[in-house]
Amino acid sequence: MLRQDFNRIDPKRRNVVDHRKKQFASPTYKDLDYPYRLSFYTDPPTADITLEQFEQWAIDRLRVLAELEACAFRNKTPAETATHMKPILKQHLNLEANSSSSKKLFEQRQKDHYSHFILRLAFSSTEDLRRRFTRVETMLFRLRLNEDDLSERSAFVKTLGLD
Repeated sequence: MLRQDFNRIDPKRRNVVDHRKKQFASPTYKDLDYPYRLSFYTDPPTADITLEQFEQWAIDRLRVLAELEACAFRNKTPAETATHMKPILKQHLNLEANSSSSKKLFEQRQKDHYSHFILRLAFSSTEDLRRRFTRVETMLFRLRLNEDDLSERSAFVKTLGLD
């Protein structure tokens, strides 16, 4: 016989749900600005993009990551990798310096940000894919960090609060 009056959850910890009240807070969307070429991708993107942008941005980033992975398999030195990747990055994931905050600069950084999260989602199915994605993204970050000018790099590091 089942006891109907017995609850397994302590009354203090029981979540009382009222179906007449709103259960979840409204989502908050943060307008992202991209002050630097480098990013740790801490905030996911929240704005709308077209399906064509979604597909093209993911393909462009995947091409860059595939070339980086190929350079690693060919045992290229960091200098050889940088010279090999420079035209590929310029073609697929071009990120210009902070010379002016133009719409083009914002669009380039938005593409970089969104494409990272698109592939992060695509590579999240297995642990092996997650490890592979992390390794190649780390290589891309290291490449960009070495190519970045000193003033922009130091400004980016200051925003991290590592002191």
